[in-house]
Amino acid sequence: MSDELALTFDPETHTYHWNGREVPGVTTILARVGIINTGYLREEAAWRGSVVHRCCELDDRGDLDESTVAEEAKPYLEAWRKFKRETGFMVEEVEQPHYSVKYGYAGRPDVKGSVARSIAIVDRKTGANQKWHRIQLAAYAPLYKFPLGLRRFAVQLRPDGTYMNPGEYSLATLRDDFNVFLAALSIYNFRGGK
Repeated sequence: MSDELALTFDPETHTYHWNGREVPGVTTILARVGIINTGYLREEAAWRGSVVHRCCELDDRGDLDESTVAEEAKPYLEAWRKFKRETGFMVEEVEQPHYSVKYGYAGRPDVKGSVARSIAIVDRKTGANQKWHRIQLAAYAPLYKFPLGLRRFAVQLRPDGTYMNPGEYSLATLRDDFNVFLAALSIYNFRGGK
């Protein structure tokens, strides 16, 4: 049985279950130990992020009805499409939950695909890039085969239809970034998930 068959994800509560037992997700771990500060997040920014995220997800799956896209989301969607065109990024997997048996956590990168014959994971961002994005993306790496060669992109989609370039984190820092995540996971577990 593959790992994903025993893993379930509830989008309403944003919780993962492995063989029926709740397991933490990457962003939950980072938020609970204070690496992600959600206190500054305004309701408008949260709405924009979720709407844009959903539009891009449906577009990647080929299921987007253009007539349903909110006007405010259109330039962000165009920025995502522009990123894919200009980098040659080919989407292979969209919002697929994965579980690390070795480390006991789950994650769901926005997209996995390939760019210039390299495996890459990409998270779409509608706000400014943050220092913790590289840790989040490093935490996703062990969820795939050949994690040390995995390219990581946090693509900042902008309201003018452009994206921040380059938005890629160095392969040289992947191991160090993952070690930061492991420290966060240890603290999370030590606190009993709190």
